[in-house]
Amino acid sequence: MAGERLLLRHDRVARLVHLGAAILIIALVVSGFGLAGLMPDPVASLLGGHLVFDTTHTLFGFVFSIALMLLPPLMPTRTRCLVRDVTDFHRPDIHWPLAFLRFSLHPERRRPAHHKGRFDPAQRVIFLGLGISLVLLVVSGLVLSLIPPSARVLLAWAVRIHIFATVMLLVCASIHVLAGSGLLPTHRGVTRAMFGSGRVRLSLARRLWPQWARIEATESDLVDPDPEVGTVGGEIVDPSLEDPP
Repeated sequence: MAGERLLLRHDRVARLVHLGAAILIIALVVSGFGLAGLMPDPVASLLGGHLVFDTTHTLFGFVFSIALMLLPPLMPTRTRCLVRDVTDFHRPDIHWPLAFLRFSLHPERRRPAHHKGRFDPAQRVIFLGLGISLVLLVVSGLVLSLIPPSARVLLAWAVRIHIFATVMLLVCASIHVLAGSGLLPTHRGVTRAMFGSGRVRLSLARRLWPQWARIEATESDLVDPDPEVGTVGGEIVDPSLEDPP
């Protein structure tokens, strides 16, 4: 494949916030599994046991809760844009899943499934699920940590909500990781958007986010090339995408 034009999908700040959130969530899930006794005893002992799990889960839980509450006031524009993009549903989105499946099965005979917005309809549903589950986890976790043991009914409901939100988070996060891993044929190369230069191939963007790609392609000349990426004829080009001689 010849050097292909790249579009900036996520800037450095977005990638760092995503990485920090991922690390905290992984630590909370692992320590939570340890507290719930869902981890093999040898592994639990190797990681420090119940006391370490309890301390880690409580500490990281407070850190994540504070970060989540500070994000809107510290990054109001980014937060507002994210909420807008995630909740930007349209009536034609109902037909998108079937259209995308048809395209995935016969990409040579069908055009990419069209939708409006920065995220496709499936992404929006997953991100909504992640957001709701994280809010429920934070609220129920704070109740479990701060409410006295005498409030048994409230604590019992907090435990139920915490477990439900954890399952919801794991389901949504698993789908998100699968899509973001680039293992799916339709998503090859998408990993670099969050864990690389932040840029994606123009052909990939047109396949997954057609309207966003069309808008960004007309404005990409305003974006400075990444230090790891060169330019050819005024277009951003990734040397790793060049054909071997």
